[in-house]
Amino acid sequence: MRPGERARLAGELLSGKRSAADLPEPDQHALLDELIRGKCLLFTADPEHPGGPSRLCLPGLASEPLAERLEAERRRCDSQRAALLQAQACLEQVGIPLLLFKTTGAYPYTSSNVDALVPEGTLRRAVQALEIEGFREMTHYWEPNKRLLRRFHGRTCELELHLHEQVSWMVLTFLEPATLWSGARASADPSVRHPAPEHVVAALLAHSVYESNRVSLGDAAKIRCAVEQPDFDWTEVVRCAERRSWLPGLALARYWYAAAERAAFGDARLDEPRCVEGLPEPPARARGAVGAAVKLGAWPLELSKWRTKPYFFRKLLRDNPRSARQKLWDLVGLFLQIVPGRLGLRPRPASLLCVCGIDGSGKSSHAEALRTALECCEVPVRVVWMRGGYSALSEGVKRLARRSSSRVPRSGDASAKTRVYRGGALRWVWAWWVALEQVSLAVLRVRLARGLGRTVVTQRYVPDTLVDLAQRFGVRFAERAPGRFLRRFTPEPDLILLLDLDGATAFARKPDDWSSEILEVRRALYRGVLEGRPRVVSLDARRPRQQLEHEVVDRGLQFTFRRIEHDSRLARQRRDSWE
Repeated sequence: MRPGERARLAGELLSGKRSAADLPEPDQHALLDELIRGKCLLFTADPEHPGGPSRLCLPGLASEPLAERLEAERRRCDSQRAALLQAQACLEQVGIPLLLFKTTGAYPYTSSNVDALVPEGTLRRAVQALEIEGFREMTHYWEPNKRLLRRFHGRTCELELHLHEQVSWMVLTFLEPATLWSGARASADPSVRHPAPEHVVAALLAHSVYESNRVSLGDAAKIRCAVEQPDFDWTEVVRCAERRSWLPGLALARYWYAAAERAAFGDARLDEPRCVEGLPEPPARARGAVGAAVKLGAWPLELSKWRTKPYFFRKLLRDNPRSARQKLWDLVGLFLQIVPGRLGLRPRPASLLCVCGIDGSGKSSHAEALRTALECCEVPVRVVWMRGGYSALSEGVKRLARRSSSRVPRSGDASAKTRVYRGGALRWVWAWWVALEQVSLAVLRVRLARGLGRTVVTQRYVPDTLVDLAQRFGVRFAERAPGRFLRRFTPEPDLILLLDLDGATAFARKPDDWSSEILEVRRALYRGVLEGRPRVVSLDARRPRQQLEHEVVDRGLQFTFRRIEHDSRLARQRRDSWE
């Protein structure tokens, strides 16, 4: 099935003209894929039982082949709504209401993030209140009048909340906050308080032209439903655009959404005379670009930034009370906001986060959880495993030695290894080999990655190697020349998370190379190696895995984003020029 055909089927289903059960099973799944990709709302609160499970708001989707996937969507909707209700309750306690300004009633669980307005002057206080409840601000996406926050449960993001003081992008406001609040109303969904439909439509139209450069199937359906309401006043949309000097952008957005409606639904509510009257005709090139995007049929329908950015610059010059010098800095700030991201550059400090502990403490799984959460937050990240004496080269040398002499301990014979390593010059040769190996790997895997802007999460690193040296060659051996060399020439971790676990529990979890007694010795060695080092956090690893994972992820994210906020020169430049 071609993309355009899927969109037409989705439009027919959204209009109530099509039932998924009438289609072959592969087409049913393709149709559901299109709806999910288009961010169409499939579930909403049940008005009769608003505190209970969501109900399917598209009856035409009900079919046996889709039952399992629809149930997953229901759970996603209910989980997000529950998290939003908790956030609202938290803010209400400090007297801050929320207004979801991109919905006309249903909770927008399919959006990339939930866009919510707070009263002017309360944004900082709202962020502080939510951080106490476990939300973390995405400081690498700082913008004037906006803050993006996420809350995680372990590695899973429960809610992505985008708080606004104004409906704006950079320093350009599109709707007056007082106008939005004056039309605020409650919804049948207890998690939603939203503006008047006219203001929701204005916000969605402005967003497509001035920020996202795309029209999604869900937004087209949302605007179509709003315009169909008997008391919908299109002249209020025009007045909002006239007040803030974005009437040309409104004209382009109306033309673009009307074309999207025709492609998906067969006709367009935005083609009605009341929605066209008084608006300028978009330039021929822009109309041609819209026609090409619709003909291509790949949703969301996208326009090049070369087509939309002139509208932004025009509004920047005409509807901006800032001085000419400030407007110049706005252009510089816009350049710094857009160009590095488009080139794939990440001009922000890259952290080195070390997860360490004895075998069985869960280093691998919790380092992976932290990586997953950082990737969800769009932070470039790499997981590094560096255990002294276990590189590919070292393993090859050991295999060669074992084939050459029967005196070389077999793999897994821990006691024989300890006896050999503590005798004669071999321990010095091996210790220096390990130190040089680790320094070389640190250059290739850690320094290079951080130089390219990647945050590095290690599940074995220098502290683990020092513990190995101390166990094999004596407690104080890690403090001698090889250990000092290793510390001196490898990057110091910005944060060390020690998963502290007793030997008996660790052995019960992972009964392989080490006995519980040796694991208890290694536990003490970890404490000794890390004593006095900065930014070491000891975490009780006896707790259930999910509890420990949640704390590992939360501490890692909190440190990463605070460092970006305070140490990023680009972030400081943005704040200085726009605040």
